[in-house]
Amino acid sequence: MIGKLLRARLRRMEHRKSIRLTGRCSAAFVVLAALGLPAAADARPGIDTDGDGRYSLVELRSHYPSLSASVFRMIDADGDGLVSPGEFRNGQDRDLLPRPADDRSS
Repeated sequence: MIGKLLRARLRRMEHRKSIRLTGRCSAAFVVLAALGLPAAADARPGIDTDGDGRYSLVELRSHYPSLSASVFRMIDADGDGLVSPGEFRNGQDRDLLPRPADDRSS
């Protein structure tokens, strides 16, 4: 039953937004987006140790030891105590977090 409902919702989304599902990977990202869950591709490998798709102060400090609690609060735009991948990128854009050398061009 849930499978039928999910497939129907995906077909409506595909039709309404002109999304072409070209394989299982594309369908998985559409499902994650529809459910509001973070895509695994958004998570930085090695930082997100609990696998929830967001970064706690402890997780970020393991890679950025000099990160202060006040800077963490500046990065955490919604104030939920966790940094989403979007907030992480915004923190890098605002030079609150350094970018890895291979990530500076994006």
